[in-house]
Amino acid sequence: MEATLLRTSGMFGGRCRPLACPGHSHQTQVHRSCLVFVGRDRGRDGASRSTSHGPGTGSGAWLLPQSLVSERRLKDTTSLTDPEAPLTVYTIRFTTGVSRGAALSEPYAAVNVCLIGRDGRAALHRVSPVNDPLESRAHAVEMCQLIGPDVGADCSMALSDPVSNSGTDQLGSQQQQLLNRPSSASGGALFSGYGNGQGSSGMNLVGRPPPPPPPKRRFQEGSVDEVSVLLPELGPLAAILVGVERGTWYLDELDVASSRTQHMDRFICRRQLGGIAGEGASLLTPVPVGAVVYGEGEAAMILSKEQATALWSLNMSDYSELKRRVAATTALLVACGASLAALMGGTVAALPYAAGGIVGLIYQWMLMREVDHVMEAANGQQKQQQALAGEVPSTGRKAADPIHSSGYITSRVLGSMPARLGFVCASATLGMALLSREETGLADGAGGYGSAAAWQLALGVLGFLTYKAALVGVSMREAGTNPGALALGSKILHSSGGGRTEFEKYKRD
Repeated sequence: MEATLLRTSGMFGGRCRPLACPGHSHQTQVHRSCLVFVGRDRGRDGASRSTSHGPGTGSGAWLLPQSLVSERRLKDTTSLTDPEAPLTVYTIRFTTGVSRGAALSEPYAAVNVCLIGRDGRAALHRVSPVNDPLESRAHAVEMCQLIGPDVGADCSMALSDPVSNSGTDQLGSQQQQLLNRPSSASGGALFSGYGNGQGSSGMNLVGRPPPPPPPKRRFQEGSVDEVSVLLPELGPLAAILVGVERGTWYLDELDVASSRTQHMDRFICRRQLGGIAGEGASLLTPVPVGAVVYGEGEAAMILSKEQATALWSLNMSDYSELKRRVAATTALLVACGASLAALMGGTVAALPYAAGGIVGLIYQWMLMREVDHVMEAANGQQKQQQALAGEVPSTGRKAADPIHSSGYITSRVLGSMPARLGFVCASATLGMALLSREETGLADGAGGYGSAAAWQLALGVLGFLTYKAALVGVSMREAGTNPGALALGSKILHSSGGGRTEFEKYKRD
């Protein structure tokens, strides 16, 4: 989905201006910062796909917020918010990518987020690149002064220990006034990060209180940053527009939670914002509940639970076939190498090579068991989560679970790294002991290359490393014949009996 940010003029609290738009006969009061054109999303096959997030947001339509609401503040006289509108605390969680260079490159550039509701209302908020604990606590206390128990936000952390964490006398007096104010215990802890657990209402500090934590930068590599903002309830979100003022930033995921409705929308970006003119912002649509995002960037796709299960089965089938091909190729190479060694040096040359090849085959099997353990553990964890959620019946016995079976435990022990290293060392020690007892050498058969023991040891090591050659050869063949993500999605649809329209590619600019 192509999202074009036409103009950026100011942050929250901006004025609405009359604006004539294509397809609209009358002028609509909108904020130019939230004006987004939803273009056509053309896939690799050239077919355009339309969105389905409510009326007026189809392919080629204008996603026009009919009204802009601003954050409710104590001393804000120019607020665009209806005083009678129900308030909620939106907690926005940013997850930055873990790759090198994913952090926000400009240290003084902020991140702008525009929440767009399905009814046409929108809210624009500017997130500072620096998180100051004192400023965050003051903001939390100010929000708690404006809300009641019906909002659903938990103000206990924001109001705890007003003396040591306030930093100013004014903030401490505000918190003292709020101690008698009832707070809701039904809502979630949406004020995360305020106070950092340094003080509590039941702990008495003796002497000088500890200094507040220093400010720290947001949007760093692998960081998860949360901000809370008091806004009117927008209802179900149709999309969000997120962008950077300057520089580049890799946004992995963004979550928006409402304290009033206890509903959380998940938005997947997995791309870099900024760096190229016209690509500083991205329009993201919410991921359906229970869906699985496969891939990243332009190849990211949304899969349903059934399609994700089919994809898992397909991948496991391909992995089992790959294991069989690798084992067969290794055995074939060992047999060919032993035959060639027998032709060149006789039995005394073929036996060490064959013994090393057999050790390599066993070592390869142990490596496969280690990978199987990871696969089975992930599958078992997924089934356990589904059972806890009530999606699958959990009447099976623990003994019937393959994760708790004795065979699984034995395979896990045999596939562990200490067992593999111990097996290789024991095999090498046994081979050296047998070679030391040899009285005949391979001086004639080997063409005079060194002593007999050294020559046999080299043949054994060569036979052991045959499994690596087989693994590299099969991997190169698989890389050349990989059908790709699109063909894989077609397989999933074909196996599940669905059509092309049932497979929704993730839409963004």
